Amino acid sequence: MLPTLDQLTIFFGAVALVALSIYTILKCREDSVEHLGDTELFLFLGKTRAYSFASNLGSVFSVTYFFGAAFIYGLIFKGTLLIITTIVFIILFWLIPRIMTSSWPHNLHSTDQRGNILLDLLLRRLGHQSFQVVCRIYSFIYFALLVEELSVSRLILHTLFPAHASVAAALLVTICFVILAYVHFGGFRAILISDFEQLKILVPFMVVLIFLMLKDSTMRQGIPAFSVPHIGNIPGLIFAVLFGVAWFSSAVDFYSRLNFKSPASGGLLAAKKSFARVSLAATYALLVAGIAFGQHLVTIMPRVESPSAYTSIAMHYFLAQKSRLVIFIFFLAIFCMLFTTINTLLMTLLQTGFYYKSRLLRRDRLLQVFLAASILSCSIPFDAVSAVGIYFGSLLILPFASIIHALHHRSRIFPRNVLYLLWALPISAVLFAILFSRLELDFERHFQIPGLVAVAVMTTLVEARKSETCRRSME
Repeated sequence: MLPTLDQLTIFFGAVALVALSIYTILKCREDSVEHLGDTELFLFLGKTRAYSFASNLGSVFSVTYFFGAAFIYGLIFKGTLLIITTIVFIILFWLIPRIMTSSWPHNLHSTDQRGNILLDLLLRRLGHQSFQVVCRIYSFIYFALLVEELSVSRLILHTLFPAHASVAAALLVTICFVILAYVHFGGFRAILISDFEQLKILVPFMVVLIFLMLKDSTMRQGIPAFSVPHIGNIPGLIFAVLFGVAWFSSAVDFYSRLNFKSPASGGLLAAKKSFARVSLAATYALLVAGIAFGQHLVTIMPRVESPSAYTSIAMHYFLAQKSRLVIFIFFLAIFCMLFTTINTLLMTLLQTGFYYKSRLLRRDRLLQVFLAASILSCSIPFDAVSAVGIYFGSLLILPFASIIHALHHRSRIFPRNVLYLLWALPISAVLFAILFSRLELDFERHFQIPGLVAVAVMTTLVEARKSETCRRSME
């Protein structure tokens, strides 16, 4: 049983959440209303580096991929996950600046902030038809991730308020209303402002995590440390690295945050590269902290039985703290994590939809998109959210393949277009559906899920290459 949240904590937490929401809406409206008439500025206009940096950090905090994945897989894989994360970011430190260099000077020299560096690169290198395919794949993935994030939100609220269903429903409605309101008022710039404001709660939450680790370690007469990793599953390690590299390097929202104000000078590319590296370093530090806390949880949770069981035990740990301040910060941080993730996914859907002129992914239909995702999220069982989330995230291997294709567009390794990715998507879905019952609650095998997508991509790539070779020989 979870410790019961007393009425006073619930009241002040809800008041603080509503107050922060109203303040964020007013800030977004005041700062961004003049740009509503220009669709490109609405979708892509940034602010300063500080806001972009705060938004990059805010995107790391997610109930799915921080409170969920970093904690859970840190608990399960311990030091091995630290090795995986380190390898991923070493690759990213090399790869992302290369992607930015490939975009120069076609996008980065401009300071009007009317586009996305990554999407512009793919459009120029892949051609119109292939680019349309990639954008539609992106839209499917980000919509699926939105559905999964809303499913996790349901699980969190269900666990947090088991005896207060009306309070949980009211807070969820508040979150949805606030997000839709400030996105309507300010577009992408509002996302940056919102993440900047949410980070004022999430930074104290990180301090709380560190404090709890040190306090519990002192009580056990020890210091927090990573266990010695045991690497016995090399394919799983490779697939986990592939997952991480694909997740970060193909993230449309990361490249949109490079649209901060900067003087148009010869050092613009260097400045943006430097910003990207600093953001990656900060992201790495946050993930390491999350993994460390996940390993710390092994003292109260020897193993993870299911997502719902993990959520209940993790909630119990925080809510059982004697300090009401710790509980209050945790309460607000959970909701801030919902804000920063959901708003980013919604805006990324609008950005990709803009690039291929989608009739559905538009600002005037944002409410319908959100409602559709909310309804579909109810179809995902609580104990399926981890495996489903890893699969949806693994699908970013598809656009990652298109990025590699774009960087080596003159290479004979790749076919002329990326239509083969359209076949890789349903093939990976079939493989995942077949193996789902074996993978759902076997967390140690979750990193095999990216392997299913990788196999689908490689199979369709080889077949596409063979078909193209045959056509050329016949000509």
